[in-house]
Amino acid sequence: ACVGEACAAAGALAKSARKEWSREARIMLPGMLDKMKDKTTSVISNNHVALLEFVRHCFALSDVVDDVAAALAHKVPKVAEQTLRWVAAASVEIKVKVAAQALHKPML
Repeated sequence: ACVGEACAAAGALAKSARKEWSREARIMLPGMLDKMKDKTTSVISNNHVALLEFVRHCFALSDVVDDVAAALAHKVPKVAEQTLRWVAAASVEIKVKVAAQALHKPML
């Protein structure tokens, strides 16, 4: 429950602080992607919401390709699955072809 609330707080900070929070959001991203392996659905749900807030307000997907690629290569399959779900939701959310093109090449 604590981790889920921490993710929600990070999302709220991203929403309110926006670009001023971008450095911290980038620092938190690898750890948050790693937490996708959690078994608790509330943690994963809060994590997804916070990560979407990061993409909306703090950075573009194309800025974090290396972190996303590392999460996709994680030894726990659930991390890769949940990361792909987040990337898909973020891609629909931002509707920017440039971001999709920037992510497409390194992920293949």
